[in-house]
Amino acid sequence: MEIKNLFPAFILLMLSACITAYIPFVNEPRYEEIFGEGKKLYPDMFRKASEAEKIGFPSVYISIDETSDSSLDFFYEAANEISLSFSSSGFKTQKEKNNPGLKIKGSIIAEMAADDGFGGFIDYQAKCDLMAEDHNGNKISSYNGSVRGLGLTADDAASAALANAGREASKQLIGGIISYYRSKSIVRLEIYNLRTLQELHAFYIKLKAIKDVQNAWLLDYRGTNALFDVSVESGGAGNLARALMETFGTDLKINRPSIMELEAAVQLK
Repeated sequence: MEIKNLFPAFILLMLSACITAYIPFVNEPRYEEIFGEGKKLYPDMFRKASEAEKIGFPSVYISIDETSDSSLDFFYEAANEISLSFSSSGFKTQKEKNNPGLKIKGSIIAEMAADDGFGGFIDYQAKCDLMAEDHNGNKISSYNGSVRGLGLTADDAASAALANAGREASKQLIGGIISYYRSKSIVRLEIYNLRTLQELHAFYIKLKAIKDVQNAWLLDYRGTNALFDVSVESGGAGNLARALMETFGTDLKINRPSIMELEAAVQLK
């Protein structure tokens, strides 16, 4: 038989194999169904948590000098926007300056950039030099940049620029703060071979009971593999790996890809 006559049969065989191999995946419960069932059975485990919760809800005190060449008065537009952004992200803002977990400080100066060419609006530019400090005075996040704003009067334009600067600065400051604290206390843990919601919940309960684990949050579960964020007191992934081995023994095989990441597989029996 010529090779060209074998080719259609070969293609048909390959397609048949692909279809056969794909059938188990088609029959698997959908991702939304798994999460829906999980929320009904174990609502605490399937609860979504903010990044602020994961790093301990540090309190925030905001102390920013906001000035403009349009007025001798102080402005508070940027501070208000920063306070709103931090609150929306789950942080606790405080008006008293005594013993905050975090302090946002620095200065923002709004200056006229142009008074024509904007259809009657005045263009102002807010120059920012802001930073976030922890309770020991260590710099952990910062924002330096310029943000524009428009208004019909100089004061309105300055206020708009300062408010825009507050919103833009918040993104950088919050992102830097979360990254800083995560790098010190949050381990990303991926677990393989948790075949049922019951097995997943049993693992979750044992994980939270480990001495050095402060809390754990389920991020994702696809029916066999689970992804957690785990808050540890110290030692990062290395300390958590040792604790997991003490708790699960040979039932768990562990790999550490990085200083704050762990992979582990439940050994099937």
